[in-house]
Amino acid sequence: MGQADGVRTIFSIRYENYIDGTLTVYEATAPPSSSGETAVWTAVDPSLYVVGSTPNPTSTGATNAIITFNAAPDAGTFIGAGYQVTAFSDDDLNGYLTRAQALYSDDASVLKRAQFDIIDALLMDYNRLYLLAQGEYRTDPASYAASLKQLKAELRKDLTGDPVPGSSSPAMLIGNAVTRRYQPWR
Repeated sequence: MGQADGVRTIFSIRYENYIDGTLTVYEATAPPSSSGETAVWTAVDPSLYVVGSTPNPTSTGATNAIITFNAAPDAGTFIGAGYQVTAFSDDDLNGYLTRAQALYSDDASVLKRAQFDIIDALLMDYNRLYLLAQGEYRTDPASYAASLKQLKAELRKDLTGDPVPGSSSPAMLIGNAVTRRYQPWR
């Protein structure tokens, strides 16, 4: 989160939509640069700080955690945090469920439609996709995206019986493309 200057008491975590109860604050002092050692991070006693939240100005309804120390950490101390985040806020998920309930009356169809819309949102928003599946997405992003598209296709069949012509699935549009010999415009 940053390096303390001996005066500042407020630090902020980087990601929005952190999951309450998963936050651990750490501190480390930098070893001498000539020693070849690495910094050793130790957990800060939770009684030494308070966790609050503030609206994130670049997002709608999301919050960032604000860590306020009772006393300013020593100058030169590095402050970090470990926590879990979610790709969707509770408001986002409620919105998907509400829209799905307006279309379907049975619970199974409502959940399938909400999943369909969530997968759509993930495929269109790199940041959410990255947050949701950091490890798997980093090792093989094409395979991960392909598996989401496959799941989306299966959900579409369950909900409608068949794929919907002209749907917004980029993979279907690319799959229907006809290769032609390149001819420059004059």
